[in-house]
Amino acid sequence: MDKPKFIRNIGIAAHIDHGKTTLSDNLIAGAGMMSEELAGKQLLLDFDEQEQARGITINAANVSMVYNYKNDEYLINLIDTPGHVDFGGDVTRAMRAVDGCIIVVCAVEGIMPQTETVVRQALKEKARPTLFINKVDRLINELKVTPEQMQERFVKIINEVNKLIKQFVPKEFAKEWKVSVEDGTVAFGTAFHHWATSVPFMKKTGITFKEIYDHCANNEMKALGKKAPVHQVILDMVIKHLPDPLTAQEYRIPHIWKGELDSVMGKSMMAVDPNGPLVICISNVIIDPQAGVISITFVVYHLHFFA
Repeated sequence: MDKPKFIRNIGIAAHIDHGKTTLSDNLIAGAGMMSEELAGKQLLLDFDEQEQARGITINAANVSMVYNYKNDEYLINLIDTPGHVDFGGDVTRAMRAVDGCIIVVCAVEGIMPQTETVVRQALKEKARPTLFINKVDRLINELKVTPEQMQERFVKIINEVNKLIKQFVPKEFAKEWKVSVEDGTVAFGTAFHHWATSVPFMKKTGITFKEIYDHCANNEMKALGKKAPVHQVILDMVIKHLPDPLTAQEYRIPHIWKGELDSVMGKSMMAVDPNGPLVICISNVIIDPQAGVISITFVVYHLHFFA
């Protein structure tokens, strides 16, 4: 947390039931913070009784984890956001606390109304997007699509997401923030079955698209989860393509903070200066049965979460 270059502040956002919290479970398990067998079943960040009873995320929930990438340790601060339209305020607050996000889209349902909403909310707060196309196994095992039909569906989803990005992205990032299979800002897989892949991952490992399709068709997804762990593919994408605080605060502080940018406080936040004035922001308040009122805050100079 004292090395902003090695910090990633990210959110996960999607339409309801497209798999955000299941993906969060996998990322937490990949960081060694819960059992891999429970990932997708534990729904760790759905901590509220109503969330567990109703099977949906109501409150934005955050967690910090450490991930090793190319022999360097990275601190990943993650917020899992609600997908239901009734809790959109939590998404907006979360996007103000992160520098980038993973937009999750169900491969079967595709772009849905709340997908458009969360993309708009992320871009409005200048949080850079990446894309994860989830539930790919359902295309193969339920809809019985061919490899060619599956790729056509991916292209359609990616094009629709890029259309939304083009519509809502800040002008200065119009070209840079489009998602692309070729550059690795798009991944696809099945969080519930713990696997994912991307073009960079396939090039690095030699795993082919045909091999992935055959594993799904033959119901060998557990083996696929060992070959292509979803947490590795997604966190590699996050570290490579989403900005660190040193990069992001230069353009995000003028957007989210309405004070004087030329002041000592403004300059220290934009420079991510750990010796500058302490500035914190409360992004959420929850009631814990044991502890009472808890505020979720982050230190603005590098956006690290504290409860």
